[in-house]
Amino acid sequence: DPDSDGFGEFMLIERDDFITGGVTGIDVNYYETLPDAENGVNPLSSPYSNIVQDSQTVWARAEYNTVSNDCPSIVPLVLEVFPTPQIQDPEPLQRCDDDVDQIFNFNLRDAENDFLNGISPLDVEITYYESDLDAENSTNPIINPGFYPNTSNPQTVWIRVSYPVSGCHKLTSLELIVNPLPSLVLPQPLELCDDLIADGQTIFDLTERRAQIIAGDGALDLTYHETFADAQNGTAAIVDPANYTNRAVGVNPANPQTIFVRGTRPTTGCFDITTLNLRVLPNPTPSLDPEDLKACDYVTDGDGQEVFDLTENETYILNGETNVTPTYHESFADAESGSNPLTGLNTYTNTTPWLQPIFVRVTDDFTQCYTIVDFDVIVSPVPTAEPVDDIIACEISTDDIFSFDLEIQTLQILGGQNPTEFEVTYHTTLTDAKNGIDALISPYTNIADPQTIYIAVTNIASGCRNTSQNFKLEVQEGALANGALDVFAECDDNVEIDGDFSNDSIQFDLSTQNDLVLLGQDPVNYKVSYYANQFDADLGIN
Repeated sequence: DPDSDGFGEFMLIERDDFITGGVTGIDVNYYETLPDAENGVNPLSSPYSNIVQDSQTVWARAEYNTVSNDCPSIVPLVLEVFPTPQIQDPEPLQRCDDDVDQIFNFNLRDAENDFLNGISPLDVEITYYESDLDAENSTNPIINPGFYPNTSNPQTVWIRVSYPVSGCHKLTSLELIVNPLPSLVLPQPLELCDDLIADGQTIFDLTERRAQIIAGDGALDLTYHETFADAQNGTAAIVDPANYTNRAVGVNPANPQTIFVRGTRPTTGCFDITTLNLRVLPNPTPSLDPEDLKACDYVTDGDGQEVFDLTENETYILNGETNVTPTYHESFADAESGSNPLTGLNTYTNTTPWLQPIFVRVTDDFTQCYTIVDFDVIVSPVPTAEPVDDIIACEISTDDIFSFDLEIQTLQILGGQNPTEFEVTYHTTLTDAKNGIDALISPYTNIADPQTIYIAVTNIASGCRNTSQNFKLEVQEGALANGALDVFAECDDNVEIDGDFSNDSIQFDLSTQNDLVLLGQDPVNYKVSYYANQFDADLGIN
């Protein structure tokens, strides 16, 4: 039964000789029912298609064709319909060439699940042949179908599937194809400079070497693996090869690291494996903490710009490392790209007032790896120094020497600047003041009369110093006032006897006392004035 539906075509006449036993002169006819056979009506034609599925009995009526008699022989004939295996044409059996000879030892049984179409291999006999004729005749089967080397590429072999009991069978063909392997090229290593953390690890884009690896074969799919076993099995592919950080795998170190690249041809599944080495190159190792360069705003006070020697800390920055070159830049972006290096490093004027970062790119002369170091150039404002009056000391019978309290000038000199942030010192020479040395200790005894004292106002934090002001110390002859004057008494011009002295008053001419006060000092050289209290007298007010 070609379609195994339980119905088939029978050539009933094939049983004529069996029924007659080979005797001639006997006609045999076939009928669907015994009554039809007995009556000799409705004979069946041959071929006949059964109408009862799988098994049906028909009746054969045998009678002489030369003698009229009413004694026919009637026998049953069972029609049995046996299924044929409902196999399907299998997909070609494709394998990858393992030695470039276009021959592969095929296991033909690998196609069984495909062509059996759900039939259990235990229910059928399966044999393989090199030609359709051998398959049809069941001759010259392939002896070892589990290890069959193809004889051509491609090659067609034939498969015969039969039911053992009935012998019903079907044939199909199987195409054997040996596909060539892709040919990957060993790429150049990927080399990158270490990142900011000097640990021999950084992020690689493994796909950068794709063009080298595939050598123009754009149909290949590349996957990247950390072990050869994973590449061979096509497992554990690196998920994001464009952002891969090299790492230690098993006993192998992180740097250098070997990546295994599997190139697969999607149409055949054939693949080749090559390796890609990752190398992390060390960056220069300069000192990362150079001191900032500081200057005081002396040239043009208030503009926040000064002249610097940017190379002042270069020896410290390079830290004795050879085969490296430093360049100086005004921005981190320029240092990163190595663009716009500064010139005139020894006489550099900052372009950003007061504080400006400088970035030093230290580049390896051979690998071009680099490390960036930064420091600031800082311009500090110069303190203000307010002018002060000279200090004049008055001394009776002076010897032109006096012990002066210099500190009485400090607050006025600071002019409101915080005395905890600024220091005022006094010096005998301008050079000492500028250098901040040999400050005078107060009280100070002058060595000349008059004597110039030079002031230094220093910002304690920045060290910037203002030495623009000075004042003089001068000792002058003092005025002596008689301290033993009698009471100046005048008689009341309007005597009252009310006993209340608080309302008694009279006009005094104080200048009449001048000679007594001066005690013989020349009134031409002295001025005498009178005050209502000691405070006003000390200050010379009112």
